[in-house]
Amino acid sequence: MKSFVVRCAWGAIAACVSGCSVTESLRVTSTVLVKVPDPEIHDTKASADGWHFRHVLAAPAADRSQWYVAWNNQRPLRTGFMNPYWMQLFARAPEIADATKQVLGFYPILLEPNRTFARFASKQGAEMLPDKAGLMLRDSATPLVYKKKPSSAWPIVRVSDAEAGLKFDPPGRPAIDPVWYLRDRYSQLASARERVGRPAPGMAIRIGHLDNGYDARHAGLPENLVKESSESLKKRGALSNAVGRLEYEMSVTREEENPGSMSAERLRPPDAPGIGAARASHGLGTIGILAGRRVTLPPQPGVAGYTGYLGGAPHAEIVPVRVAPWVVSLNTAELAYAIDYASREQHCDVISMSHGGAPTQAWADAVNAAYERGTAMFAAESDFFSMVGNPFRPAGIILPASPVYPAAFGRVVGVTGVTSRGGSYGKNDYWRLVLRPWTLLQWAARGSYGADGTSAVLYRPMRKVDPEQVKEQGELHAQPIAAYSPNIPWLAIRKEGGKERADALDLDGSGTSAATPQVAAAAALWLQKNRAEIERAGDWHSWKKAEAVYYALLCSAERGKGDRADFYLGAGTLKANRALDISYRTATAAKYGEDLRCVEAPLDRFDGSRSVFSFLGLGTLKHVSEEKRAHLWQQTLRGESRADALTRLYYNLGLLKEWHGGDLPEKDDQSIYWDRAKRRAANAPARR
Repeated sequence: MKSFVVRCAWGAIAACVSGCSVTESLRVTSTVLVKVPDPEIHDTKASADGWHFRHVLAAPAADRSQWYVAWNNQRPLRTGFMNPYWMQLFARAPEIADATKQVLGFYPILLEPNRTFARFASKQGAEMLPDKAGLMLRDSATPLVYKKKPSSAWPIVRVSDAEAGLKFDPPGRPAIDPVWYLRDRYSQLASARERVGRPAPGMAIRIGHLDNGYDARHAGLPENLVKESSESLKKRGALSNAVGRLEYEMSVTREEENPGSMSAERLRPPDAPGIGAARASHGLGTIGILAGRRVTLPPQPGVAGYTGYLGGAPHAEIVPVRVAPWVVSLNTAELAYAIDYASREQHCDVISMSHGGAPTQAWADAVNAAYERGTAMFAAESDFFSMVGNPFRPAGIILPASPVYPAAFGRVVGVTGVTSRGGSYGKNDYWRLVLRPWTLLQWAARGSYGADGTSAVLYRPMRKVDPEQVKEQGELHAQPIAAYSPNIPWLAIRKEGGKERADALDLDGSGTSAATPQVAAAAALWLQKNRAEIERAGDWHSWKKAEAVYYALLCSAERGKGDRADFYLGAGTLKANRALDISYRTATAAKYGEDLRCVEAPLDRFDGSRSVFSFLGLGTLKHVSEEKRAHLWQQTLRGESRADALTRLYYNLGLLKEWHGGDLPEKDDQSIYWDRAKRRAANAPARR
């Protein structure tokens, strides 16, 4: 019965999102994730009983564990349209456990569904060869062309030429400021950028940009894109990230004649027609906000011209990682791969994620491990639709108004939106809709709001933040930070004479996706300024580095009355230059503040309250307090037998199954799951 309900729920989810291309996030293939209690990483190509293994991410240091993805080409784990395959995992757990033991030397402690996006081709955008990119002179200004003007459903920033020193056409009349969000009245990114300056060679901060790709033909892209050489791409036939590598390894085990052919579209020459440009437009927009190069925007009637840097941190090294064909991940694994790749393999100091959804245990492990390495992570709180205007509190339609994951994790700072007038991007005025009824869709689109652990679905009231998080970190650390949206500059593709031109700029960039790279850029600037001090303290690869960044940005944020956290704007509005006034020593010494403390954040967890069902308001109505919830058993016993290992594995499988289904078993129920696990282990097929 429950399986039927779960399938119906997935169908309802698919129906809800079918009108906005998010259905691509529900078209997946399934393998299995295997967590092994081994501190060593084995990129082994060995196989056993048809099972192949590939390392995908490292667990937190305290776990001393590794995650591998496993697949069997002869007898794959089959699933339909997002149908759960827990019964297959239970049935085949013994053979997976035996194969894991034979290949990796340990029995697994966890098996988790490994859903990955099925439409591999849809993840590929038009991308020029790395050695053909970035030919523009470093200090020259790339000319761009205005395409879309700001949306009138939200406030528009207009300034005079005397105020901004911009070129106007005609002169002397107020015009739209195309880069308003950079100015001192707003994010202060421009002045912070000038204050920090260009880093010395080899000393630039590295930012991981996790999104849906970008069109690498665009003239406004960052000047320091970090990519593997074209020879490496040709040889391995894979994108320079964990997702592409996994696809390539799986194609090799299937003995495809030319696995490199999967990358044929990726290796197109720079002048080739764009492919997938619409799908990659989101990543193109966010990467420009993060680190867009120096550009020239000619003035036109009503819009001011501009010459200068487009992005907040244009001198940083940018590691682009294509995560998904869209911006939503519902229990899919690629985001965990991407976080691990950016943090562990590419040594990114900051990660910007304008991406989110519902997590898994692998997501939580990837976030925890990256935080321990000192990677500061910033993620969009998400967007929602609402027909509720001021002064009422808006609730989400289809998607919740509360933060999604990974923004809702405690070791990640969520980013919400604030308009140019200082109001919440989650709220809008009715009079704007009355005056411009044709802007209904833009008027209803809002930025999600709220602190870690809150829920704002229609039938469940907003809860307070996780009390343990507040106890350790202070009230402000549980809150997001706000950056500016909507009507932000957004790199775009235009058409002229039937041909695509990769030199356009929209002025209607929106969503918390547009706000997130602003905060990530501010974090990179702060790290650049304080790099020498952090390295002298020996903390460059410590959680202290990430926590100090969080403290500096949250402590310097502009707050309203009482200097307290705001229900909609969280810890406050980004002030990048003000953050630079806080030194690393000051940040790490702040342990006893009333509202914010710079101490190690508690481990992030996955359970039923963080499942896709809770994310969409379809989970259990029963609330189980943190101290009463059942927990996984991830400790192995010295010299344990196969039966002991399978018992633990079945217990964890049973608990994960409940969590993925949105349920919250209590500690009092643990004996029930252990009894079931022992019976399953006793009846498990003998080793071949």
